Amino acid sequence: MREPEQSRRLIIDQLAPRLEAEGYSVVYEPPRQLLPPFMGSYVPDAIALGQDKKIAIEVIVEGQPGEAKERDLRRLFRDARDWELNVYFVRPGETGELFPVSLHAIEDAMESLEGLAQTGALAAALMMGWGIFEALARFLAPDKYRKPQTPARLVESLANSGYVTPSEADFLREAGRLRNSLAHGDLERGVKQDDVRRLIAVLRELRSLAADGVH
Repeated sequence: MREPEQSRRLIIDQLAPRLEAEGYSVVYEPPRQLLPPFMGSYVPDAIALGQDKKIAIEVIVEGQPGEAKERDLRRLFRDARDWELNVYFVRPGETGELFPVSLHAIEDAMESLEGLAQTGALAAALMMGWGIFEALARFLAPDKYRKPQTPARLVESLANSGYVTPSEADFLREAGRLRNSLAHGDLERGVKQDDVRRLIAVLRELRSLAADGVH
């Protein structure tokens, strides 16, 4: 599912329980036979059907084209008697959700990481490597890692799912603690070349799983 569709779906998922508690039946991507003739070719993202009122729900992702779309929809619903239009605007990221980046972006980041390691910028390499680690986890299991993950939780989750071996998990727990120390200002913590080398090896394994479509 592409990012705009994920944002749209998430908003409706958040609205649905409240509407259902008020007695509405919520239908995602409603079939045309549930829509009145005045809507023409327009299909809302969802509808909420109540006894006295029906609501068309439209989630618009981003910018000026979205504002023009809202104006057109307001005009469409201007004379509707039983229907109400509810429009929600959302920008990707406003939901607090994180979405998978492309494998190409991950590979570019891997190249940068290896460049940092080669120049001896080991602390920077470790921090970047941890970001790639989380990006790969989200690529492999997007629904599971929609929210930012703590290093410890991420390692345990990937280990329990079999994405990393027990020995890799042991290393990652130590690397995660080192990452946390650096992130919180303990800049005198030394990062060894071997730490970065092993982290890169784990990332390459995960990258291979991602490229093979192992989910």
